[in-house]
Amino acid sequence: MTIKVIVFGHLQDLLKTNEMSISEVKNTEELITKLRLQFPDLSAANYVIALNKKIIQQSTELHDSDTIALMPPFSGG
Repeated sequence: MTIKVIVFGHLQDLLKTNEMSISEVKNTEELITKLRLQFPDLSAANYVIALNKKIIQQSTELHDSDTIALMPPFSGG
């Protein structure tokens, strides 16, 4: 199973990329743990997670070809 991860804003500077593929993760909690091990600066960053264009607040099961977006916090106006 492969998940596409898209990175926005200042998070691109931390991860040194704007897009990557991650394999062998079952849920968003495992994905974030894997990313934090690979990119330790991500642990201190503030961001929201979207799964297939919907912001999520808790660990969610992932499926092959899902897309995760890591986005800096934002506010509306």
